[in-house]
Amino acid sequence: MPPIAEAPPPKPRLLLSPDQLAAFLAECVDKTSGCSVEQLEQINAALMSCVWRMRADWNRDRVIGAAGLAFNSAMADMEAVQRILPASGEGIGGEPGRVTR
Repeated sequence: MPPIAEAPPPKPRLLLSPDQLAAFLAECVDKTSGCSVEQLEQINAALMSCVWRMRADWNRDRVIGAAGLAFNSAMADMEAVQRILPASGEGIGGEPGRVTR
């Protein structure tokens, strides 16, 4: 008689609040509407790093919370840099597109 195979352990239950996910996505869209491609790439890198670190967590609400923190951190970093550097359309001296020394 062949040995009886054991049933694989049950997978953990996936936890995901559709409302929390929708709110997170709406906030991302709203706050990134004026971002450049480079800024969007920076945000994407921060979010992907967070999701990758938490890939084994079946509680996706926790993942969304951590992704929100990563998103806010990336946005704060970019805002801090923009306070230091002039906007990309402004030239040195304050006039758009004109470099004065």
